[in-house]
Amino acid sequence: MKFIRPLILTLVATGSLTACQTLPKTTPVISEQVHDDVLRFAITGKIGITTNTANGKQAGSAFYNWGQEDERFAIDLTGAFGMGATQIRYDGQQATLTNDKGEIQADSPEELLQKATGWHAPISHLPHWIVGKTAQGDTDSQQDEQGRLTQSTNDEWTASFEYPKNSPRPSRLIINHTDGHRVVMTIVYPN
Repeated sequence: MKFIRPLILTLVATGSLTACQTLPKTTPVISEQVHDDVLRFAITGKIGITTNTANGKQAGSAFYNWGQEDERFAIDLTGAFGMGATQIRYDGQQATLTNDKGEIQADSPEELLQKATGWHAPISHLPHWIVGKTAQGDTDSQQDEQGRLTQSTNDEWTASFEYPKNSPRPSRLIINHTDGHRVVMTIVYPN
């Protein structure tokens, strides 16, 4: 359980990991360039997580840098003043979480989350949601008058999307679980 907070913070910024290797910097992609079968982006932002525990609600936040290329991803999380660094990597076959307390590995990002925290989340769907697209298995999707995704549900998780004026990419995701877990993610694309 020593990995719960770092991994939960990673949840919002999750995808495909490569052991201890980081992905090369990529050029941000506007959503018109994102094809259904290709995901590529580089983003930064802040993630906040609220979870329900036996002792009540627990909340935490972190800053993140996320590089995604197809199913592979690399996420670096840090707390205030660069404290508490955690890396999450996925290479399409193995997910790895590394921090100052050690390392955890699993076959998928979802399994990694389960191992570290004991709960499930649609981690592999986040890259699609980050670029404002539906993910496989999404239902009850809604769009605004500009055709942008504003809400989508995947099992017991519902993602809501906020956009800057006329932007095709969301700047904020709010993801709620029916049991009260909540993830809020701000998304900043480099200029």
